[in-house]
Formats: sequence, structure tokens, C-alpha cells
Amino acid sequence: TALLLAGCTRRPPGQLNLVLVTVDTLRADHLGFAGYPRDTSPHLDALAREGVWFSRCYAPSSTTGASHASLFTSLSPPHHGVLANRQRFPKLPTLMSALRERGYQTAGFVSSVVLGRKSGLQDHFDHFDDELSTPELNRKERYERPAQATVSAALAYLDARTPGRPFFLWI
Repeated sequence: TALLLAGCTRRPPGQLNLVLVTVDTLRADHLGFAGYPRDTSPHLDALAREGVWFSRCYAPSSTTGASHASLFTSLSPPHHGVLANRQRFPKLPTLMSALRERGYQTAGFVSSVVLGRKSGLQDHFDHFDDELSTPELNRKERYERPAQATVSAALAYLDARTPGRPFFLWI
């Protein structure tokens, strides 16, 4: 798993726009910005040059739902209660609620059914987009969204949003 954070525009301290990119089942050792010699990740490489990336990032769980619940609550799976992908996201304070209290607009864009509306994550964002339109290659009964479509939706949101407030964007 790779984790990148980037401020999108320059603002006074405390008013930075924040972008969090989480990628499930990605080998960090196959990313250009992490030293991989092949050109496998030019867009992430560019984002890493502008933002902050972490060379060591450990998941608290082998499941997507539990790891994201930990990321957003700062709690371990036994403490937030999400131990499997089919469990709903807890009604606990989150990164998003803390940022909203500080005037941030929060938006989430997902590509995986595991993090879609059935997870309950949408309750923690001002704007949530989980339009999953493509059957998974290995599980035709489950839907996902190609990364390019997710990024396009996020960019369209940024273009259309009312400026003036800082934002937190999770992709």
C-alpha cells in the first residue's frame, strides 16, 4: 500500500487543501517515486514530488475496510470495531469530522465496492462519490470503477466546488 498527502494550493498554515490518495493492493516497491526503475507510475511520481509520501506505511489489517477505518479514526481494528470488509464504518470521530469542524469541505471518491455506500463511509463526508459501473474482472457480481474514472470525477468536483473554503479530498 502506498500513501500520499499533498497540499494543492499555497495557503496560510492551517488552511492547506489536503489530498489523500490510498491505493489498495499496490506494491510500493513498484512505484517510480519509491525507486522502481521502470516508468510505472508517472502521475503518482509527479504528485509525490509536490507533496509528501511515506516510505514506510504499515496497514493495521489485511482487509481494506478495517485499514481505512483505522486510517480515518486513528484507532486499531479492535478499538473501532471494523474487523472485516462487510462491517459498516463506525459512528466515531474521524479525520473528516475534525477537518469539518475547522471549516474544511470534505469529499471522498472511491473505486472499490468495499469502500462504497454499503460501508457507511458516505456518512462522514460532505460529498461522496462511489459510482461503481464496471464488473470486476475476477468477480463479475462485484462492481468497481477504473482509477481514471475516479480521478476524473474528483477533478470535476474540484472544478465545480465553491471556492473559498479549504478542502480535504480522499481518492
